[in-house]
Amino acid sequence: GTWVASSEGLPSDDDFKDSLNVFKLHADISADCPLSKVRAHPACKLSQAKGSFTGSYLLDQHDGLGLQTFHDKSHHFVIETIQDDNEDDVSPIMAACGDTEFGRFVSIGRVVQPPDCERNQRELTLARRYVDNRDPRAKWSKPSSVLESIDTSSSPDSRQAP
Repeated sequence: GTWVASSEGLPSDDDFKDSLNVFKLHADISADCPLSKVRAHPACKLSQAKGSFTGSYLLDQHDGLGLQTFHDKSHHFVIETIQDDNEDDVSPIMAACGDTEFGRFVSIGRVVQPPDCERNQRELTLARRYVDNRDPRAKWSKPSSVLESIDTSSSPDSRQAP
């Protein structure tokens, strides 16, 4: 995949297409229900789906060395299925936390099946925020702490990222 740094909301599709910041992550998922069945079986609960990512990503730190390969020291995640009261559809969300050589981070995102993907493929969009050691979120050692910090009610105004 590709990643794009942004402090102004989600980057555009063109931003991702043009980005040289690529990553390759792998994950073993422990779940009662496979991720590929989320859309087909809304009753399938994924609150126990969890795992860890391994892999690498490219980053240009503007130090004259160009793109370099980096690895997360740790990157743990959990997936929970949220079903809105007024909708028939389910919304799998992913929360994560971990450490890099740049510091501690927390992430929140969504898991979707884009129309142009194969049946068993999913697209993951995560927003990563690095947190200062003095920030209370730096103490979150489990991704479930990230999930517990957000309001998952169906009101669009109540959905806030950590």
